[in-house]
Amino acid sequence: MRSNSFTRRDFLKVLGAAGLTAPLSGLLPHSGPSPKLSTGADRPNFIVLLFDALTARHMSLYGYQRNTTPNMAEFARRSTTFHRHHSASSHTRPNTGSILTGTYPWSHRTLNYYSAPISYYDNANLFSSLSSEYYIHAYTHNNFVSTILQQFESNIDELKPIGDLALRNPDSLLSLFKGDSPLGYYAAKKWRDHYMGTSYSLFLNPLVMLFQIFSGEKVQIENRDLYPVGLSDNQEGYLFKLEDAMDHIYRTAASTTGPFLGFFHLLPPHEDYRPRADFLYSFSNDHRTLVEKPPHPYSDHLTQTQLEDYARRYDEYVAFVDSEFGRLYRRLEQNGSLANTYLILTSDHGQLFERGIHGHGSRTLYESLLHIPLVIHT
Repeated sequence: MRSNSFTRRDFLKVLGAAGLTAPLSGLLPHSGPSPKLSTGADRPNFIVLLFDALTARHMSLYGYQRNTTPNMAEFARRSTTFHRHHSASSHTRPNTGSILTGTYPWSHRTLNYYSAPISYYDNANLFSSLSSEYYIHAYTHNNFVSTILQQFESNIDELKPIGDLALRNPDSLLSLFKGDSPLGYYAAKKWRDHYMGTSYSLFLNPLVMLFQIFSGEKVQIENRDLYPVGLSDNQEGYLFKLEDAMDHIYRTAASTTGPFLGFFHLLPPHEDYRPRADFLYSFSNDHRTLVEKPPHPYSDHLTQTQLEDYARRYDEYVAFVDSEFGRLYRRLEQNGSLANTYLILTSDHGQLFERGIHGHGSRTLYESLLHIPLVIHT
């Protein structure tokens, strides 16, 4: 270890508070607040980098046949890799609650898409455990995660708004309501969003939807050479380039003085799968097929060909994510930012491509949905 005053056990306990040491929960139970870190000048930094819907089953790092993650595999050779790390559920909200509180969903009560951790955890979470001695950064592409981060904002020094790294921000007016942005987000969503049923605005809603379609298409056209199938879309109208988020993480690590924690939950490789042009069709000629299995009772009734097409495009997206991770890792290493930093690579849940099911929104809990990466560079 680089610090004589910060032991391996201290480090594991801090990770336990973050819900990232679930495989070790029997040895290190979460039975109270994390131990207070030393006040030495050489305290380590922490960067938690979470890629949404990244299943270990489609990572060559974990034995997958396609070479989807060569950079992460190189990173793992110089780090500690956990091979049996599992998420707390199959979708984002419960898992984010568990990662940030170190408890199971039935404890923090974030059980569905729109629920939130109970108020007890407002000051009993990863950020509160370090806030007195660490400068804390947080950012996410995902609105479901953003509302949880907003709930814990009193212990976060810099919570960057989603729209700050978006090439298109459909909710720029919400920046006027920083004191109550979760409520503002859901109110705006209900006002304009057909996904939540009948809009509260019968006449303005169609106009807003048309404006969003045309403004979004303009941004997509401007970036079509580099992203032929489109920019990353968080399904709320925000459009992103993963490169911008990676550059933000690099700048954060390079410019922050004193010990810091950075928590970054990025959307790729979550569907829709939109790899950069240099990764598009990169696995089209490998003739890999999925094992055909009987459909599940909760099947989406997708054919084997459809599942294989989804899996191929997902693998291309994973390879793109891996490339950007490698670029970030090399830059951090070259400028010395990793000399006293724990870089933690993980995900919130996996992704499924079998039994007629695609994605992670079904009522199943197969290994592909729960087995996620955990690699810690020390």
